[in-house]
Amino acid sequence: MHTEIEPAPRFYRAEDYHQKYYLRGRPELMDVLRARYADYEELVDSTAAARLNALAGGWGRPGEVLEELRQDGLTGEELEKIEKALPAIVR
Repeated sequence: MHTEIEPAPRFYRAEDYHQKYYLRGRPELMDVLRARYADYEELVDSTAAARLNALAGGWGRPGEVLEELRQDGLTGEELEKIEKALPAIVR
């Protein structure tokens, strides 16, 4: 038995109120991301937002997420602000 994987015919983006649901409840993180990304769509599509949204939802390890963000090019100042907010985020 096998499962064939085929490309989806079309991708539909979820409504705005579904985007980065957990992250939206963390204004200290959203402020960092809004300052970094030019527009909301760029923010929503960013790896940084996806990683932080997962962390805010209870998935992932803070140290690993910070290292990924560092590798993605976030500045020291941005990482410092994120790291400061982590105790309130991690469940």
